[in-house]
Amino acid sequence: MHLVGKVICLQGLSGFDLLYSTGWNTSDQAVGPSKASNQQPIHTNLTMYPTQLNNGWNAEDVASLIENGHLEKYSTCRWILPNYMPCNETVKGRDFSNHLRDRHGVTGAPSSQHRCRWEGCLERDFNRDCLIRHLREQHLMWRWPCPTCDQDFTRKNTMFEHRDRSCPRRFV
Repeated sequence: MHLVGKVICLQGLSGFDLLYSTGWNTSDQAVGPSKASNQQPIHTNLTMYPTQLNNGWNAEDVASLIENGHLEKYSTCRWILPNYMPCNETVKGRDFSNHLRDRHGVTGAPSSQHRCRWEGCLERDFNRDCLIRHLREQHLMWRWPCPTCDQDFTRKNTMFEHRDRSCPRRFV
């Protein structure tokens, strides 16, 4: 359902849109529906307006949408600098690895060891790739909700494993 001007469009059968007048009064002072709202359908073909929702999304599509949200979200970096003050730079999720490399010296081979210097973190040393995953899971709070029971997981693959094997609603 979409509101197009003052008309609601519902996807009808065989590609036609089913239109309903919303009954909005068009006078300058009016701000709500008129009392003489007529809900009679008008059949027409308005292919220029997208009127059908995508009901064919699967869990992988939802996970991709969530991941894109994580990548586009801005977070404040709380990495402790050599002067014992937090970095406080605002960084987009997709740029956090580059930020760690360029600003905080998290470089080297994927197996190179680095300590998490996030404010308040007492964790041990990590491989570079594990450190980035640790930051996303523990400090940036990236979460992956199960599409059927809404239980949260820190890793996407763990959410899929839960959904496929142990989700209490997987057969519902």
